[in-house]
Amino acid sequence: MADDYEFTTDWFTPHWDNWLSFTGDRKISKILEIGSFEGRSTCAMIEHFGRKGPLQMVCVDNWQGSPELQRFDMAATEQRFNAISAGWWGWSATGSTSTSTGDHRSRCCPG
Repeated sequence: MADDYEFTTDWFTPHWDNWLSFTGDRKISKILEIGSFEGRSTCAMIEHFGRKGPLQMVCVDNWQGSPELQRFDMAATEQRFNAISAGWWGWSATGSTSTSTGDHRSRCCPG
């Protein structure tokens, strides 16, 4: 993964080998990520699966944080995600969607 990304937390890397064993050599072309936090897993999946062919990835997060995430500054977390995702080719914010559970913003990396 690129060294210029800024992350403060790593819940993903210890589980990356599991993802690779589940997906094997399959060509993954569509990914839905619910809960993107800073985007570490997003970056890893785009970099890995995007090498194998076109990739469409939709990320959904409200960046409000669940109770266990209240120790984090979620506005800063979303800003880190936005800064990282700004460098992805074709990446665009698709806007906000209001639901009964709150505001969910999604981002899409089109294939």
